[in-house]
This record gives sequence, C-alpha cells and structure tokens, in this order.
Amino acid sequence: MTPYPAYKPTDLPWVPKIPESWNLIKNKYLLRTREEVSQTGSEILLSLSQYTGITAKNISSGRLAESLIGYKIVHKNDIVMNIMLAWNGSTAMSDLDGIVSPAYAVFSVGEHVSPKFMHYLFKTPQMLQYFKSFSSGVIESRLRLYPDELAKLFSVVPPPDEQAQIVRYLDSMTAKINKLIRAKKRICDLIFEEIIQRANEHINNKHLTRYRLKNILKLVAHEITRDNDMLYTPVGVLNRGRGIFHKKQLLGKDLGDSIFFHVFPGDMIFSGQFAWEGAVAILQKSEEGCIASHRYPLARAIDPDFLRLAYLWAFFQTKYGDMLLNIHSHGAAGRNRPLNIARLLGETVPIPSLEEQKKIEKLFLQLQEAQKLAVNYSDKLQEYKNSMIATIVTGQVDIRNIPVDDFDPADLVSEAPDDPEEDATEESEE
Repeated sequence: MTPYPAYKPTDLPWVPKIPESWNLIKNKYLLRTREEVSQTGSEILLSLSQYTGITAKNISSGRLAESLIGYKIVHKNDIVMNIMLAWNGSTAMSDLDGIVSPAYAVFSVGEHVSPKFMHYLFKTPQMLQYFKSFSSGVIESRLRLYPDELAKLFSVVPPPDEQAQIVRYLDSMTAKINKLIRAKKRICDLIFEEIIQRANEHINNKHLTRYRLKNILKLVAHEITRDNDMLYTPVGVLNRGRGIFHKKQLLGKDLGDSIFFHVFPGDMIFSGQFAWEGAVAILQKSEEGCIASHRYPLARAIDPDFLRLAYLWAFFQTKYGDMLLNIHSHGAAGRNRPLNIARLLGETVPIPSLEEQKKIEKLFLQLQEAQKLAVNYSDKLQEYKNSMIATIVTGQVDIRNIPVDDFDPADLVSEAPDDPEEDATEESEE
C-alpha cells in the first residue's frame, strides 16, 4: 500500500494532513442525536462492548432494570456510544434494531457518511485521543464525552465511493483476522473437550471410591500485612473455567475494607460470587506475589500424591461439578450468588488413580500453554488490525485500487478477549 498522490494540511493535531480529495466535517453535520425512547420496553435489549460491538443482551444473566420503558431506541445502522468510555473505544454501529440503556448516546447517521466508516473511524487511536481531550471529568475512569461536545468535533470524510471501498476492504480483512483467531481458540476448545470427556468417565465409574472434599482438600488463608505505600496486584477468576485475570494494581491504602490474602501458584481459587458460572481456577506462576480478597476462597490438596488439583478443576467443569457449585451458591442480587464453601466441602467426589489424574493434569498443562499461545497470537493480530484500520481511515495509505476478497459476514463478529467487560470487571467481582 502506498500513500495518496497529494495531501492537504489540517489544523488538527490528531490528523495533520488528509488526502486532497477528503474533507473535514463537524460531527453535528454527520450525526443526529436520536431522542426516541421505548414506550413498552418490549424491544430487543442490546449490549455495547468495546470488543464485540453491539449484540443482543443475554437477559438470563446480568442485572436488569425492573422496567425497560424509557430505554433509548436504536435502529439498524445507528451509532451507539457509551459516553463514559468513548475515549476507550466503546462506540459501535448497530446491525440490529432494539433498545439500549438511557446512559448511552444514540446517533442516526446523515447522508454524507457511511455508518460503518464512522464505526471504524471512532475506534482509531487518533480519534480516541481526540475524544479523550474533549471529555469532561476529574479522573480518567469518569471521563464523559457528551453529545453536545462530540457535535463540535471534526471527522475525516472521504468521497462516498472511497468510503465504500474502505469499508469493504476493512470488513474483508477483519473477517480474515477473526477467522484466524477462532482457529487458534478452537485448538484450546478441543483440548478442553478432551479433559471434560476424561473427567466424565471417572464421574460415571461406579467402582471408584468417593471422598468428601473436606477430607482431601484444605482451605488456606495467609493474610497480608498491608503496607499503605506498597503496590499490590489483586486477582480475579474468569467464568467457564477460563482462568485468572489480574486486576488494576493498587496501593495498600487504596485496597478498601476487604481482607486480602497471599496467593500461591498451584493452589485452587474459587470466585466467591461467580463459582456457579464455573469461575474456578488453578493459580499459575504468573500469579506469584499477587493477592486475593476474602471473596475468593483458596484451597490446597492435603496430599498431592492422592489428589491432583488439575483433576478437581476438570471435575468442576463437568455438568455434575457445575451442579454442585450451583446448589451451594445462593443469592438474589442478579448474578451475585455467594458460594457457601463449607457446604461445598461436604460433597463427595470420585477419585481415580493418581496415574489417571496425571493424564488429566498433562492435558491441563497443554491447555494452559495453548491458551497462552492463542492469547499472544490474538494480541498480535489485533494490534495489526488496529494499526491497519488507523492508517486507512485517516488516509495515510491509498487502497482505492486494491482488490477485496469475498468473506463470510458471520466472521465480522469479533470474540471478546478473556476478560470481557461484563463478566470480569473488578466491580462485578467485588
């Protein structure tokens, strides 16, 4: 790809020059705030993620308002923006009709610009920095880009035929990248499926002796001596057996009122709020020196030559293990259903031979390695995609004559990373 043959200067630091045939137009001429609200609350409830865009919200999980009347109407091809996270890429074009939270801003798109082009433009690093500099707020986590302020900002606007070519090209490349990422993740899925199959064989083996968890597992709790001026890294647990994530580092004085404990690689950690969603994991070397709040029970095998925790982790990922986690998790506050760890430890588990457990442990280690490789591969492809989009939609390269390959529209849907916003934020965990 080569630059355009001629450019013209701008007065904007985020885009010093644009192709000669492009224009800078204020958003007030491109976007119109949609003021429609739902009168019945019966429309499809939509969710906005900076990773996956606009999707139909799974109403079986999450906290929902008692009534959706008054939620904002979204039409297909509208732009939806989380005004608190616009500077972090939480803006997307909707492929669906529905409704969103009143906290979001919804815009219809004028005839001068393609909605999908705006979708890509509003996710570039240059535009995000532009948004951030005009957002209001004292601290970064509470910055807000209000619609009136957005209207004053400029967007780059290529001629219509170039917009269409840019969208086709970026859609095609995005589909290819998403397909490659899914292929890597599929390897992880296959290993996980084999682990579950082996665990189920032992669960269904009536000849195996069952042992109460409290007789083979012990809770561990090494409370930290808090240093107000020391940085700590709390951990959390992803649902569906997807492992550990690290939360934002905090000074000891900012840890709040919770009691915190040291965590040790090799131990098992349960999410006290979301174990019923399969939020159980084994701590890895990367968690060395981290901490966990009292909301995360920690456990260790009493005798590692009798019980390998990788087997127990696999047990909890089966339907039977999931059932035990569910029946010992109670609560009425949305998805928060605290785990009664004492009652869970009263349950019995079939224990196969150490040799059989080691086979599952070997697969578990393979899964850990495959997941690391998949994340690294995904991160590099995402970095390439973001860089590609930024250079193209700001006119740094000319793709007008580049052929565009056909693609499956289904591949345009990106998968969330391992710490999706709605499943694993510090707020929902704590």
